[in-house]
Amino acid sequence: MLPKPYRLPGSALAAVFKSKNIIQAPTLSLKFIQTKTKTSRLGFIVSPKTARLAVDRNRLKRQLRHAVCPLLPQLKSNHDILLFAKKSLVKQTFTSIQAVVKTALHKAKLLNEKRSS
Repeated sequence: MLPKPYRLPGSALAAVFKSKNIIQAPTLSLKFIQTKTKTSRLGFIVSPKTARLAVDRNRLKRQLRHAVCPLLPQLKSNHDILLFAKKSLVKQTFTSIQAVVKTALHKAKLLNEKRSS
């Protein structure tokens, strides 16, 4: 489960939906806006068109949340982010879901670069 400060509340969904900042991948879409919050907040959407059974939708949301958790320290602050799953993501393994999420966040420039000392 995501820590509470990183969860996107339902009241903020409409603003992110209207955003023109979108990253498309074959298995995932990512929308984001800049906000005044101290941390970045994330939301996950898996529609019934993506996975017909609620069991599959919930599993996919759980996997997406788990894929994002290790990236939270690298995430830039002041953003609201929505991740939309596509049908092809249902058949992916967890490691490929992790790779897709990391790539999408990197493309959107929402990850801080690791600095080597």
